[in-house]
Amino acid sequence: IFVVVGVAMISEGILNVLGFPWLKQVLHGGALERGWLTSAQAVGGLLGGVLIGRVARQVRTSHLIGASGVILGLLTLAYANVTSLPLPPTLWLPAALFIKVLQGLPVMGMFVSVDTLLQQSVADRFRGRVFGAYGAAVGLATLFGQTLASLLGDRVNVVTMLDLVGLLYMGGGLLALALLHSYQLRAADPRPAAELA
Repeated sequence: IFVVVGVAMISEGILNVLGFPWLKQVLHGGALERGWLTSAQAVGGLLGGVLIGRVARQVRTSHLIGASGVILGLLTLAYANVTSLPLPPTLWLPAALFIKVLQGLPVMGMFVSVDTLLQQSVADRFRGRVFGAYGAAVGLATLFGQTLASLLGDRVNVVTMLDLVGLLYMGGGLLALALLHSYQLRAADPRPAAELA
């Protein structure tokens, strides 16, 4: 789980640093457009939150995490190269907004499933320590991605760097399929709470 999320959070670190330069250089946008893009992904996240509960009961957890990572990577590649899509320039920003909405769905599918799987896989007495280590690993991976973006941002084309983000997301998804294939979220016990007590 740490490896899968670590790869994904390196992507997040790179995107945190280079997301705005990409917007400025590629779409010639500013703070207003950045706010629109952030809101669009938030809308997708809300939709993903509604759907994740239903999907998680029907799909193996590793498949949900893996597919979410791969889909998120593909959407990130489309987002980074939105000006290369067969669209007129006037539709580049609307297309980017639509992709951001779509990205919110696999973001929820990947990270909510990982958090739930981690919580279910750890005994109560170890959960605090494990989640502390998990948070530290996430922070370090994000910091590594930010450092990488800071070092390479002026030397490598910003679209190429965002392509790397997409490939890392896909890599995280493939790792989930390979490493987490034996894990499955436990279904909620259908018995009433009073009976369980």
